[in-house]
Amino acid sequence: MENLDINDKIRIKRPDGQIEEYKILLSYHSDQYDRNYIMVYEEDDFENVLLFEYFDDGTLEIVNDEDVLIEAQQVLNRYEDEIESSY
Repeated sequence: MENLDINDKIRIKRPDGQIEEYKILLSYHSDQYDRNYIMVYEEDDFENVLLFEYFDDGTLEIVNDEDVLIEAQQVLNRYEDEIESSY
């Protein structure tokens, strides 16, 4: 998948040519896997977060690996805890 635009939103061009727009929740680097990830969601569907690995050439790949998804959930939980504690 090709990344077309990064700011607070990202447009992702699927292999079939369809373009989907998402809001960026957060991005992070995993020291354990030495890879970069981005969490996104559709603007009206915050509960459905998708995880992509992103590469230096701007491409993205959806993550399905259970171990990586567990780590991502832990990152998301820490992020949410930090937000809650700042209020």
